[in-house]
Amino acid sequence: MKFLPATVAILLMLFLCTACEKYTSAYEADSNADGDVEAADDDSLEAELSEDTEQAEEWLDYPAGPYGNAIGDVMADWTLLDCDGKEVSLSDYYGKAAAILINSSAGWCTYCRRETPKLQEWYESYSADGLVILQALFENNAAKPADAAFCAGWRDQYELTYPVLVDPEKIFSDYYLVPGQTGGTPLSVVLDSEMKIKFKHEGDISDSILERILDLLEDGR
Repeated sequence: MKFLPATVAILLMLFLCTACEKYTSAYEADSNADGDVEAADDDSLEAELSEDTEQAEEWLDYPAGPYGNAIGDVMADWTLLDCDGKEVSLSDYYGKAAAILINSSAGWCTYCRRETPKLQEWYESYSADGLVILQALFENNAAKPADAAFCAGWRDQYELTYPVLVDPEKIFSDYYLVPGQTGGTPLSVVLDSEMKIKFKHEGDISDSILERILDLLEDGR
């Protein structure tokens, strides 16, 4: 019986060591789990930074110019709102379009109304080949600055599926043959895949313009 206290002491020490070992193992497991979470967070942050960098690089890749409104110049990037208030920028189409037709129109313009269905036909026929058509409305039927409501009415009237934009500030007025004057409405400016102005046309569009656009689409393939 005199050895009983010693035996109890040994058993107690063994119990304590076992408990300590389990605690240490659990702590290490938690630490590893935390490390995995931290690593996952780091990977997520790195992915977000990489995506932001790619987006910034895409923006910086837009042609540097020289910008201008003459044939051969690169059209400077711009941003307008569509009929639903969504921002549309020229740079959205860089690297995606083989040819871009920008049409500046007004509600009071008879030629504009006559050619709009033809623009829709061209878009339906050649958008899959890389043709982008953007129509910018700068005034309504009463020669007042165009707004979203007029834009939506115009789009719905002609059942347009290409982007229709609101241009109350007349940002394309300097691209007319007489800069600053919109008397030649409608204006059509055609860009190539590098955003360079290939040609301009004032007045009703024709099949000869389409032929020149098709040449650009062929070159962009």
